Amino acid sequence: MTNAYRILAYVIAAGVVVQAAVIAYAVFGFSAFIDSGGVADLASFQSGNLNFAGSAGYEMHGANGALYLPILAVVFLVVSFFTRSVPGAVTWAAIVVGLVALEVLLGFASHSVVGLGPLHGINAFALFVCALHAARRVRHRPDVPQPATAVGSGLPAADVDRG
Repeated sequence: MTNAYRILAYVIAAGVVVQAAVIAYAVFGFSAFIDSGGVADLASFQSGNLNFAGSAGYEMHGANGALYLPILAVVFLVVSFFTRSVPGAVTWAAIVVGLVALEVLLGFASHSVVGLGPLHGINAFALFVCALHAARRVRHRPDVPQPATAVGSGLPAADVDRG
């Protein structure tokens, strides 16, 4: 489960990067559409007839953020309960789930209260850092068992004079 924990944390962090990329693709595509004389209003968005380079970025951002990343975060939390070798695994997974929930809330609320938009972006950075931190907490253990050492000596236990 340790590998699953680490991989899920990295996938969530990568998902945040994908989110930034697809929304940038959508915004710059929309900007180019407007600059070239395109016109957009609420009706054109609602009709689904607004096609420009990058328009799929809006759909991808919405689907990834409202569906796929939350599912990954919940799976990550469940896996963390079975990851005994990582100290604080459940805590960091819970933080990631909380940040994902806040990200979804801010994403939807920003459509009504535009001032929350910057918080949506800032929270995405926090989510990225916490997911990355959770993944990096997994220590790589060597496959070969290490010989026991005498306490405080740094010498193998077999070399310590016990007499």
